[in-house]
Order: sequence, then structure tokens, then C-alpha cells
Amino acid sequence: MAEKLNDFASRLSQGAPKGLGLGVKLLVGASAAVYGVYRSMFTVEGGYRAIIFNRI
Repeated sequence: MAEKLNDFASRLSQGAPKGLGLGVKLLVGASAAVYGVYRSMFTVEGGYRAIIFNRI
């Protein structure tokens, strides 16, 4: 499976500009960071008690 993914990535990058791979990696990394922060935060409505726990 990993070999197929690497082969696909190499074929895709042959016709692409040089900086495109770096841009995609940065975009994926930033998206993962934002998603992680979003999933780790929660709110408690007024009047309710909060129990602190780790979602990650």
C-alpha cells in the first residue's frame, strides 16, 4: 500500500512546480493542527458543572 502511494505521489509530482509539494505538506500539517485544536476544546453551558478530562 505504501509503495502504491509513493508511486502515485512521484507520478503526480513529475509535472508539478517544485514548491507544490512543500505547499501541500504545509497545508496538510496546518489542517491537522487546526483539527486537533478544534477537537480538544469544549464548552460548558452556564449553570452546569464541568468535568475536566483529556479528549486526545
